[in-house]
Amino acid sequence: MPLLWPKELSPQDRVTYRRWVGGLFATYGTLLMLFGAFVAYQVMIAPTQTQALGEPADAIDAIGPSPIRQAVKYD
Repeated sequence: MPLLWPKELSPQDRVTYRRWVGGLFATYGTLLMLFGAFVAYQVMIAPTQTQALGEPADAIDAIGPSPIRQAVKYD
């Protein structure tokens, strides 16, 4: 099926084309807004929640470095 320009479509096909393109823009716009809200939440709100709970933001610094195990050679 050849690709037709919107000018070459019948009036009913033009309505369908406009609805399809409009739905496509609405879907991608919604996905972009959700992604932006998720990123903003992770950057601005999530770090402050750990501070409000009284937990350290980085648990590794609070506990200290992990102990190093060394191999023992038995003769």
